[in-house]
Amino acid sequence: MTSSQLKVKRIEKGLSQEDLSKASNVSRTYISNLENAKQVPSYSIAFRLSQALGTTTDELFGDIFLSNMYSNKYKEGK
Repeated sequence: MTSSQLKVKRIEKGLSQEDLSKASNVSRTYISNLENAKQVPSYSIAFRLSQALGTTTDELFGDIFLSNMYSNKYKEGK
């Protein structure tokens, strides 16, 4: 899954970006950037969004977190 999964789940729940912003206390602009893969969420923001959507952080952003984890390991030479 990609960050577009956030948009899919948001639409499935019948929420606008503004609705999700209010429910998660994350700015609408930030949500838009996540949906368009312009930013990677912190774990705390991912958690707040997943709670607001009634899903898990893994379902919304698991592939992004794994990709970053492996990328950071290779950069550090581990």
